[in-house]
Amino acid sequence: MHARLHRGPLGQPQRNDLRTQDADDLTEVEQTAKELAADGYTVWIYDHGNAAVSPGGSNYRTILKYTPDGRLVDLR
Repeated sequence: MHARLHRGPLGQPQRNDLRTQDADDLTEVEQTAKELAADGYTVWIYDHGNAAVSPGGSNYRTILKYTPDGRLVDLR
């Protein structure tokens, strides 16, 4: 999961916070994402793919996005 809160112009932001979390429990990550979105963050949740398909590798893909306005975008 990646969460970013950015306020102000890109070159001189007033606030530019990044939070990350690694977990295998989607329910836990979704709860954290909802809390961060309520605090103004945009949150992307990734699936790391199937390790059996590519041993030692991963194919991260975005599966959910939470926005500060309370929207959930399901990209699965």
